[in-house]
Formats: sequence, structure tokens, C-alpha cells
Amino acid sequence: MVVKMTTAKVSKLYSGRGDTGTSTLFGSQKRLKKTETVFEALGTLDELVSFLGLVRVRSRKNVKPVILEIQHQICTVQAEIAGAKMCLSEQSVRDVERLIVLIEKKLPPLTGFVVPGETELSALFHVTRTVCRRAERAVVAASHGTTKISHASLSFLNRVSSLLYALARQETVRSGKKEQSPRYC
Repeated sequence: MVVKMTTAKVSKLYSGRGDTGTSTLFGSQKRLKKTETVFEALGTLDELVSFLGLVRVRSRKNVKPVILEIQHQICTVQAEIAGAKMCLSEQSVRDVERLIVLIEKKLPPLTGFVVPGETELSALFHVTRTVCRRAERAVVAASHGTTKISHASLSFLNRVSSLLYALARQETVRSGKKEQSPRYC
């Protein structure tokens, strides 16, 4: 569930104002350096949404709407970080937790780490999971500065990475492959 208060409309793809290494956030005219942690967080979330798109295209029919909803919710997190008056609700976090539990019930118990790569799709879920973890770290770093971020959004990103791990495992099991544990040579 998303709490919406305002929305932004994009009129064109470029303005040229960022050519000097600065940009603005939603509703602000103040120019900030693109090296600010808030832009790293926004960029990494954008990367995550894109990887989720790739995973969605290659996913099974019943998983596609789940991934699409996650993409929409991450866009809401981006808007919140950029300064729009919207944020996720705690219900969003609980919804992802329920999905994880449903998937885990159908999987063999996890006995250790898994080496990704039993199928192309499970490997893509793992790559997307690692991007999600990086995005979460970037958002946390931005929140330690002047960026305001809700507890629900931080929790949501943490749960999404767990969901992606569960989906990767589910794909491996559905394909009839056996998960590989690290050998630790």
C-alpha cells in the first residue's frame, strides 16, 4: 500500500542544467552536486528497478505481477527520497514478508549459502538481489545525511532482497536443479 500526496510529471528527457555536475531534488530549486549520497541512492534504486524489469520479462507468468508491484513500490521509495510527499506503508513490508513465507514453505530447508547459477533466471534473481542490497546500503547512507526516509521504506528494501533470494531458490527447485553450496576451498 502506498500513501500518495503529490505526483510529479516529467515533460522532457533532458534540460541541460545537469551538465555541470549538479542536479535538483523534487520541489527544490537548490542545485546539489551529483556526488551527494542522495543521488547515489536514487541511481542505485533506478538500477534495481531496471534489473527487476529484466527479471520480470524472464519470469514465470505468476511471478510477473509480483515483480511489477515491487517495481512500482521502489519507484515510490525513489520519489520519497527525492523529496515528494509520498511513502510506503508498513503494510507493504508485511505483504512482502507474507510472500517470502509462502515461497519458503514450498522449498527445502536452507542449510547454508547458495552458489548462484543453476539456471539463468535464478542467477538473474541473485544478481538483482545483490543490486537491491547495494541500493539498501546507499539509501541508508543517504538517510544518515539530510535525506529523510521512512522506516517502512528501509524495511521494504531489506525484505525485497530476501524475497529475491527466495525467488531465486524457487526457480532452481522448479527447474529440477540442485542448489550448490560453496565448497570453501
